[in-house]
Amino acid sequence: FEAVERYPDRLFAFAGVDPRRPDAVGLIKRAVREWKMKGVKLWTPSGFYPNDKQAYRLYAACEELGLPVWVHSGPEIAPFYMGNTQPKFIDEVASDFPNLRIVIAHSGDHWWREAAIIANAKPNAFLDIASWQVSFLHSSPRFYREFRDLVNIAGPSKVMFGSDWPATRLVQSINLANWVETIKQLSGEGVMGVRFSESEISAILGGNARRLLGL
Repeated sequence: FEAVERYPDRLFAFAGVDPRRPDAVGLIKRAVREWKMKGVKLWTPSGFYPNDKQAYRLYAACEELGLPVWVHSGPEIAPFYMGNTQPKFIDEVASDFPNLRIVIAHSGDHWWREAAIIANAKPNAFLDIASWQVSFLHSSPRFYREFRDLVNIAGPSKVMFGSDWPATRLVQSINLANWVETIKQLSGEGVMGVRFSESEISAILGGNARRLLGL
């Protein structure tokens, strides 16, 4: 909270709430009213599916309060399970709560194509590229191609910059400034034959997030 209070025009806090808690809805309302949080993050590897009906009361509360919901997606390390982290489980939620803004965190990671298709098909579904630094480090040519395809499929208004920094050693190996620059350099002439327009990069690096958060 201290960091958010110090930089209110740059940092926005989200509440991490387990929908299985009996007081989950009350916690969300308190997070908004008392702690001024701007959204909710669900971390499904803790043991639930995004489309579990027990989570629906939480979605309903977020829809009523106008809060966006970030939902984890993508492979997860042991001892956590990744069977419930595929983007396909978010598709049902996006249909059942059409006025709820949902962000598929990490764009599904290795399931990015599935996530992109959902974002394209559902007006209220969005993506972020947090932790895609790992893909860049493993193979930068592949990263450039897949990032271009992600935006092509989902649409340039559906993809947002993210870092997940400093989650893992690989992610930390590219500091935030360098990660931003990696995305910026794709505009204009591009890199390795992959090009983005300036308007696309502007949307990804901030414009889409501003619209989503109502800033």
